[in-house]
Amino acid sequence: MEPKDRSQMTDEASPEHAGQGSPPPVIAQPGPARMIEAIQCLLRADAKRARRFLAFVEKSKMGLEHLWCAFDENQTVKASAMATLTPGRTAMLFATQPKSRRDLEATGRVIDATCRSVKKAGVRLAQSLIPPENPLEVEAFQAGGLHKIATLTYMERSVPRRKERIEGRLPQELDIQTYRPHLRARLEALLAETYQDTLDCPGLSQLRTPSDVVEGHIKSGIFKPEWWTFLMKNDVPVGISMMNVSKSKESVELVYLGLTPEVRGRGIGQALMAHALREISGSPQKTVVLAVDDANEPARRIYEHFGFRSTARRHAFVRSLDAVKR
Repeated sequence: MEPKDRSQMTDEASPEHAGQGSPPPVIAQPGPARMIEAIQCLLRADAKRARRFLAFVEKSKMGLEHLWCAFDENQTVKASAMATLTPGRTAMLFATQPKSRRDLEATGRVIDATCRSVKKAGVRLAQSLIPPENPLEVEAFQAGGLHKIATLTYMERSVPRRKERIEGRLPQELDIQTYRPHLRARLEALLAETYQDTLDCPGLSQLRTPSDVVEGHIKSGIFKPEWWTFLMKNDVPVGISMMNVSKSKESVELVYLGLTPEVRGRGIGQALMAHALREISGSPQKTVVLAVDDANEPARRIYEHFGFRSTARRHAFVRSLDAVKR
């Protein structure tokens, strides 16, 4: 839709005045006629790159139903934000990177509108990943109602060769069991236990149900249940490792590795990681990738032990949409 007359704006789109002499931005969806301009603003790109992006969106069936813009008094697009729906009732947000502090209000308001848009689509958690070197972008997402939950380090290593020796054996009292779909309830209960006193994005477990988490993990790439492994002690699950193939089919992703509190601190996490790497050895993908909370030093040491190296860092921001007020 085109920008609305301010007198006709809803509470969702209508902003408050930020100060004297400066009219508030109008928050609205761009409509087909303004789509290129909206994408140019979103990407800080020229029209040619915006058209390539739109072609990618059409080919990948990503959808632009959650694209919103902030229009100034001249109906020029000052900021854009969009969301892509992701499994487990989540959405990933992207927004125009502010050039100066003057851009923060418009960007924050359009992020907020995008959150409210995906809320109506059944999304319960909005999230965004922001490079640490972009402090104004951090402030914009904070203005849009998101808060920082962790700083993530992305790591990778090559997929183990079939004959590669990977050291690390589980204690005799522990057994391995492969995940099967009928064990989903067991997995959901186990995940809740592994979140107790976790160092890995500890606040996130309070914002999503175990069912949503599992659904997100299953659909995060190409589901490989044979690479999902329960760690069992006396027939009771005490740990889990999950690997999937990425959607591009070029890498294997460690989706999750977790232990219950009773078996932590004994080197078992390292042994479970060794087992997971042996399971994928010889796979045709080039790399194994993962993300870890910077605060989770024990996990970082495990990954570094197996040759993972850091490739990028991102601030993880989230907003619980259950808290959105109507």
